[in-house]
Amino acid sequence: DHSFGATVLFSVQSEVDEMFSSSVEGVTADQQQFYSMGDASTILGVGSNYTKWAILSYMGRINYGYKDKYLLTATVRADGSSRFAPAHKWGYFPSVAVAWNISKENFLENVTFLNDLKIRTGYGSTGNTGINPYATQGALSRTAYSFGETSAFGFQPSLFRNFDLRWESTASFNIGLDFSLFDYRVKGSVDLYRASTTNLLMNRQIPANSGFTSVVSNIGATQNKGLEISLSTVNINSVSGFKWQTDFTFYTNHEQIVSL
Repeated sequence: DHSFGATVLFSVQSEVDEMFSSSVEGVTADQQQFYSMGDASTILGVGSNYTKWAILSYMGRINYGYKDKYLLTATVRADGSSRFAPAHKWGYFPSVAVAWNISKENFLENVTFLNDLKIRTGYGSTGNTGINPYATQGALSRTAYSFGETSAFGFQPSLFRNFDLRWESTASFNIGLDFSLFDYRVKGSVDLYRASTTNLLMNRQIPANSGFTSVVSNIGATQNKGLEISLSTVNINSVSGFKWQTDFTFYTNHEQIVSL
């Protein structure tokens, strides 16, 4: 009567980007191109860049079923991102879903045209790290200034650092109905959903007399809610191999800015 299942996941994702560029004029021979830049008459500029980011993830999930009528899935996920400051690297995202397989109930066992009928609902959250690597640390850029009567190069802050940046998160709730009729010749589903996103990672305008015009912050919230309906029918399925199937889909979505 009882069934249990469990899944445990561990993952590491990392990406490294390296870039080098150079620009010159007056290469001795066209066919030498990149391989003779040192002989060029004018060196216009050189540049290089290096970025690295990583995400460490843990996930645990439990599935439970009773007589294939009542189903439960519970999940907890933890993600750590190098893009955020040490105090806010980790985000925790739980989810739970339950379903009632009504077609397995005794009071429907004599309904011959009904193959499957299931009501389900679920709630869960996910995270987003939509910022560039090192965004919490700030950045420097080279600048020219006057050192007495001599011009010189120096460095100035070019990105306002924000150690309070944290995960953007989306919490979703949905309720749905799945059905199959007439020996699975008619199948469909209906879903109502609502998704709320908070701690949006966006540029916030700040007074220019601070030396900057914007800073990446967790600001604002948005919400999406809507309805999705799908229906699939098998109109002809002959023994000769000819099959005619139709699929219909309808959805509507309403998005709004809750706060900004």
